[in-house]
Amino acid sequence: MTLVLEIQWSIESTKVAVFDTATQTDVGEGRSAHPEPVNHQTDPAHWWSALVDATRHAVDGAAAMGITDAEIRTVMLDVAPAPGGLVILDSSGDIVGPALLGSHEASAPDAEWLVSRVDGGADAWLAVTGVLPAAGSTSALLSFVHRTEPSVWDRAKSFTIPTGWIAEQLGAESAVGIHDAVGTAVLDRSDTSQWRADLLAAIDHDRDWNVCLPRTVDAATPVGRMSPAASAELGIAPGLPIHLGSSIAR
Repeated sequence: MTLVLEIQWSIESTKVAVFDTATQTDVGEGRSAHPEPVNHQTDPAHWWSALVDATRHAVDGAAAMGITDAEIRTVMLDVAPAPGGLVILDSSGDIVGPALLGSHEASAPDAEWLVSRVDGGADAWLAVTGVLPAAGSTSALLSFVHRTEPSVWDRAKSFTIPTGWIAEQLGAESAVGIHDAVGTAVLDRSDTSQWRADLLAAIDHDRDWNVCLPRTVDAATPVGRMSPAASAELGIAPGLPIHLGSSIAR
């Protein structure tokens, strides 16, 4: 028996399952709803509280079947449909302002503006990323914050997406899964280890985008191990490898 703790984040809720790769079944499940966002913004602390609650329910469900948390071997963190979103961090790694969600409609003009800044417009943008910016995409949200919240922008030292922030709380390095990074609309389609800093320069040409953005990884590459602090809150063993993406066993 090989068990995977699967975490699926969405704007509405966090779902957690203890998945048995041998039988292809969930042996424990939990789900915790997030508070209703205000103006498509929220405090990421709500996500962590939901993760703790959902994980404990999933682990308790597995325990009722005689399966202990010590049998879990891997953590997989994935995102439900509706990619995008933005979490801004300062030089200490603390959150600056609320997190912006992928449902953020007010960033639509920023998406259009970004495309207009590229010679060749939408065709040129698609040629290098395969995805156009849209309302709520991370690239559009970066432009929105730069345009509307100069004090937040001045404090910002790094940026990530919701699943990237959650992974860091678990004990991972600053990283995002390639499947999520595509939805930012600024991932290089020819080299998915690279961001298109030239496109982001339209927002802020003085910022070193290659330094302030997380690295991208595929689902098979671990990005760290569960920290003792996180494991104590979640009720699972520390040191589990953390992966970003869907379980390849599914």
